[in-house]
Amino acid sequence: MMTKPLLESPLSEEMTKAKRGRPTGDRDKKREELLDVAITTLAHEGYSGLSIRKVAQNAGGSTGTITYYFANKDELILGIADELFKRFEAILVSEGEPTDIATAIEQWSLWSSADNTDLVRAFLQLQSYATIEPTFADFVQKRNELILSQLIKMIEKGQQANIVRNDIPADILAEQLSAMGDGFMISLSIHPNRLSSEKINALQQCIKTLISPT
Repeated sequence: MMTKPLLESPLSEEMTKAKRGRPTGDRDKKREELLDVAITTLAHEGYSGLSIRKVAQNAGGSTGTITYYFANKDELILGIADELFKRFEAILVSEGEPTDIATAIEQWSLWSSADNTDLVRAFLQLQSYATIEPTFADFVQKRNELILSQLIKMIEKGQQANIVRNDIPADILAEQLSAMGDGFMISLSIHPNRLSSEKINALQQCIKTLISPT
């Protein structure tokens, strides 16, 4: 079970860093590199197999290096979740403004490719863990709600520009697109080679057709 409020991390990481000493080199870059290793570890080992020691082993470093950034497994999980949500949110928002709907669809569909299988599997591991850990579920729910609100704004922008159908409310369209995305991610985690580049392109056109004005 979680030992402290998750929403305190990674926002409070600078405070914990001061207690653990200072590593040499670019700390932000090193943190990103460790998160990449942690994401891959989570994707292949699952939540039960994820540990500070395992990430350190896969990163070719010491556990002390990991605990400088993430004091324990709880902080590591939150760091992974925060990073994955940031990557997904970047699809929907560019420079503080909602992304163009067509561009977002194209970028989103790249998540449904064999090249990003580890990202998808790790993301689904986090969603699954949220079903049994209430504190973590609260964090995931807030981030999911943020993504949905950003998607609604993007659809509303497209409706105002008459490039998205307006006979269906933006929030309903957003829920439908979100459900489709979840479904494709689940499918990809089971059948990583199911979607070829040709199918991904066809999928993009299909989604655009579904949301285009009638």
